[in-house]
Amino acid sequence: MDCVRCVQRGNGTLAPSPEPPCPPREGRGRGGVLPRHYGTRIMSDSRPSGRQPDQLRPVVIQRGFTRHAEGSVLVCFGETRVLCTASVENRVPGFLRGKGEGWVTAEYGMLPRATHTRSDREAARGKQGGRTLEIQRLIGRSLRACVDRNALGERAITLDCDVLQADGGTRTAAITGAYVALVDAVNVLMKRGDIKRNPILGAVAAVSVGVSW
Repeated sequence: MDCVRCVQRGNGTLAPSPEPPCPPREGRGRGGVLPRHYGTRIMSDSRPSGRQPDQLRPVVIQRGFTRHAEGSVLVCFGETRVLCTASVENRVPGFLRGKGEGWVTAEYGMLPRATHTRSDREAARGKQGGRTLEIQRLIGRSLRACVDRNALGERAITLDCDVLQADGGTRTAAITGAYVALVDAVNVLMKRGDIKRNPILGAVAAVSVGVSW
């Protein structure tokens, strides 16, 4: 096992070190102990799936997956499958009316049998779980960060992210797929002449990484 220690070079990269991991020191945090150096352990063994520790799941993005939505994407991160659709509405939430700004928001959910055992539909339970709310807020905030809402005008784009099959990384797959669906929806608006300039300011993608020390 090699340890990549937090020895920062002038170019901002991390330098590998043959030394053992630094012992923890007392401090605030979980259990009252924090590591002196925040590093990443690179394991020599591959995962059960055959992937190396630093290897991404295979990523496949299929655009135009459904007919009716302005943007639709089936994104696959390995065995994880997420359907992301972008829907455009010519209205905005009440707090934005009359301000000339648009809105981008997201909703997230999992099919009952997206996992090994069936889970209840949240609609049947009558409320969304904390995990669902956390993830859809993360998706919405990530996408709003890359949009000029003034260029969007007074219209809203809702990204619906539905997990068809979960095998890890569902929230990062949802962010990545939702961005592509958002771009496709914006292209439809521009082609129709509904907006004059592209409101997309940059690209957004996500990946989850495990870190140990």
